[in-house]
Amino acid sequence: MAEKLIIGLGTGHCGTRSLAKLFNLQTDSLAFHEFPPPLAIASTPGLIKERISLLLCQGKTFVADVAFWYLPFVETIWEILPETKFICLERPKDEFIKSVLKYIGPTYFPLQYFKVSIRIKAPEYGMCFPQYAPSLTKEEALGQFWEDYHRTIRQLVDLQPGLIRSWPTDALNDETLVKHILDFAGFPNPIIKTGIKERGLGLIQPSGD
Repeated sequence: MAEKLIIGLGTGHCGTRSLAKLFNLQTDSLAFHEFPPPLAIASTPGLIKERISLLLCQGKTFVADVAFWYLPFVETIWEILPETKFICLERPKDEFIKSVLKYIGPTYFPLQYFKVSIRIKAPEYGMCFPQYAPSLTKEEALGQFWEDYHRTIRQLVDLQPGLIRSWPTDALNDETLVKHILDFAGFPNPIIKTGIKERGLGLIQPSGD
């Protein structure tokens, strides 16, 4: 059973897959990106406990999962496993909005991520997002999501600065900042690798490298 749990956070389109890859490169570590199934925003504490137990049933000292959907459950996870470390990547709001709009393309409406009644590009993810007013434009809804997410991160950092921290996405390209991230996560002998670029949805299969 794993001894240490690390959870990666971020709005999406901010380097979360690259962060999972970085964790997965570490010694005696098993890291995932969006370990399935997606975690609905209305998930109960019991369901969160089951997810944590599943993640911990691994044959490595460190286990990590990186997914935007853990944010509403940070304090619940601390109640289950008080020493859990959370690491968030933050991409500037305008870059996040531009990236999402480019990814979904003109035939998909970004508010699909926020309204369960409209077809989305990845329908299984719809239940993981909050819903916003239909009167908002695409950019406004995505901007509101970014602002809500990052305001919550700030509040949690103020609450438990020793257990949760955030770095800009560009930190993954800086050796010193990568070391800071891995030190904070608790890796005793961090393997520093910069410039990791992983894109797409869903699970990253551990490479064993």
